[in-house]
Amino acid sequence: MKPDVSTFQAALRDLGAGGRLLVAVSGGADSMCLLHLAHASGIACGVAHIHYGLRGSDADADARLVESEAIRRCLPFYLFTCNEHETAKIRASNTQEKAREIRYTWLSYIARLHGYEHIATAHHADDQAETMVHHFLRGSGPAGLSGIAPVRGQLVRPLLRWSRQELRDFATEQALVWREDESNESMRYTRNRIRREVMPVLEAVLPGAAGRLAGRAALYHEVDAMIGQQLSGFLRTYLSHEAGVTTLDGADLAQYPYPRLLLAHWLMPLGFTLPQVEQVLLLRDPGTRVDAAGYSIWRDREAWCLTVRHAGEKPAEEWISEEARCVAFPIRSRIVAREEWTLDTSPSTAQFDADQLSFPVCVRSWREGDRIQPMGMEGSQPVSDLLIQRKVPAFLKAAVVVLEQEGKILWVAGYRRSGIAPITAETRRVWEVHIG
Repeated sequence: MKPDVSTFQAALRDLGAGGRLLVAVSGGADSMCLLHLAHASGIACGVAHIHYGLRGSDADADARLVESEAIRRCLPFYLFTCNEHETAKIRASNTQEKAREIRYTWLSYIARLHGYEHIATAHHADDQAETMVHHFLRGSGPAGLSGIAPVRGQLVRPLLRWSRQELRDFATEQALVWREDESNESMRYTRNRIRREVMPVLEAVLPGAAGRLAGRAALYHEVDAMIGQQLSGFLRTYLSHEAGVTTLDGADLAQYPYPRLLLAHWLMPLGFTLPQVEQVLLLRDPGTRVDAAGYSIWRDREAWCLTVRHAGEKPAEEWISEEARCVAFPIRSRIVAREEWTLDTSPSTAQFDADQLSFPVCVRSWREGDRIQPMGMEGSQPVSDLLIQRKVPAFLKAAVVVLEQEGKILWVAGYRRSGIAPITAETRRVWEVHIG
């Protein structure tokens, strides 16, 4: 199927892309086809181009070409040129990933500033197939196998139904002018190696492989969305949250027929890989864990517990005023007038009579020897005994936080409040403290 205006308009309708369209144009053949089709369709559109500062005079020539094509069509033209700092960040990191981050951030800004409802990029069917292969080889979950989303927020990809060659042929037939980016030939980028080395082999083994892969992407996307809804619903029901710990009980997990898929849906967005998900499933002994991306997931008796910092970390002591947020601890507080106050009995919140306290209050990790006089109890008890009573796993005890005033424990955060500074009929201001 050759590209033409009517099928392009149909693609936009299928994507729900009505209204004004900001067209991202690099100057290559694919993006020049996108510009030509958008303009020929009579859509109100603007042209956006990014100069990354990486390719010297070649990049200057790309920008001039795109600007001249926008002017020739009497379309608004928006140019973003990276400064030296941004260019240095691109060079120092994964070049394509950092450039992509800058590109989409700027395109979103221009669309918002100038009132464009949608942003169109020139991804095509070969890009789709290469992305699916890339994600598969990286060990992606089901979401990765759906490839490039046709719609993601403001972003739309109306060229996904055509191949690279079909767009090249169309550009030649229409006598479009474009420039070749020599970096697309560089073998230092994984995507380029997949395009130039892997895809030709797949095509030789099974002619039409790229087209078949791209053609399945929409189906995989819908399957992933359907599975995701079911998994998210299950997790909303069975995940519990307390004192900065998210817990999935083993009995609940056993109710789900596909535990590996469920754990992948929960943990992979947090930075865990599929092999790490497999390791999590194999955890048996309490206190064993798998770490990834700043998170740890621990085995505790018959449950899996997710924490945001590893056991054994001892944050610095901090002092907190009436309305403040801690840096080293997930603690924040505020003052509420009595007439605006509502009782909060959740374990993650404690409320005190603000005028019975002396500020600032110390926030720190608990220590052996700490004692608390729980509200409603005579005498005090060791915090260590309280944690045993509450069945806090040994690996989580290091993360327990206390609030202390003048040597007395006000609150073992997330577990027990003391009887100090209770709210009474005479209370005029309430100090509300929250963990998490």
